[in-house]
Amino acid sequence: PFSSLVQVIVTGHEAYWENVNANGGIGGMTVELETVDTAYDVPTHVQRYEELKDEVVAFGHSTGSPHTVAINADLQADGILAIPLTWYSGWSDPAINANLMHHGVPYCLESMNVIGYLADNQEISTIAIASMAGDYGLDSHAGARLAAEAAGLEIVYEGEGAINVADEATLTAVANEIVASGADLAYVTTTPTAW
Repeated sequence: PFSSLVQVIVTGHEAYWENVNANGGIGGMTVELETVDTAYDVPTHVQRYEELKDEVVAFGHSTGSPHTVAINADLQADGILAIPLTWYSGWSDPAINANLMHHGVPYCLESMNVIGYLADNQEISTIAIASMAGDYGLDSHAGARLAAEAAGLEIVYEGEGAINVADEATLTAVANEIVASGADLAYVTTTPTAW
């Protein structure tokens, strides 16, 4: 689950800063890591930002695209750096990322890379694309669509935002549509709980 991933990342942060501090810190100063759970809730994220902004130099981890977008104007106004734990393509927009240090490959490009690789190395001519709503699903879906078009693949099913992980009926409907399409490749962006 997502909470396990976050715990691994927090443990990594703790180990990193322990090592930095053990080797003299930064400019002779040690770094004190403050970890706060926002329960992956946008209003709580904003509230915690307001509580902590005068106490920290930077936010080394801001989990979630909508969460980080919600504090982004304040980050810029307050001159505080944040590293989003999200691979939303929008972070590459200079109007958005003035105080964000994004990392990793955006969801959109990941889809493009996978589909480009498969199109080059497998005998496929048709593709079914399905995704959940939200930045993760829709960003990934856009990349999949662009890659399919660039590779000359026929999109025989397009379920953009059609997957609702909390609704068994939509999962069944999307799965049935993918099977009925007869696609050589099904590209699905969702969370593990959906399947």
